Amino acid sequence: MKIGIQLRRNKMAPKYKHDCSQCTFLGHFANHDVYVCQIQGESLTSLIARYGDDGPEYASCPVKVFQESVANNYTIGGSNMPDMPYQEYLFSPYISTYEKAWTLALMLRGFSNE
Repeated sequence: MKIGIQLRRNKMAPKYKHDCSQCTFLGHFANHDVYVCQIQGESLTSLIARYGDDGPEYASCPVKVFQESVANNYTIGGSNMPDMPYQEYLFSPYISTYEKAWTLALMLRGFSNE
């Protein structure tokens, strides 16, 4: 008996409404539409993870902050979780779904803000 796994490439399209013309869609990951947003004339580039159609249904973070937190393995912690290195946090049960989405988007689609 031969058991195999069949992989199919899924065409990704945004699931939720997003009305910013400055954003570039990176994909749909962990039930979030992930965008990178570079406002023309500004140096700040942000990651957006939209989880609904309503305006405030999203999380955002400057790309540079997220990338530096991972690359430098900064310590993260809070009242509901122990302090841990950021790279360990990414694989822990404490990680938020929007951070999972950002991580997958950057890993699979890539982005450089330089």
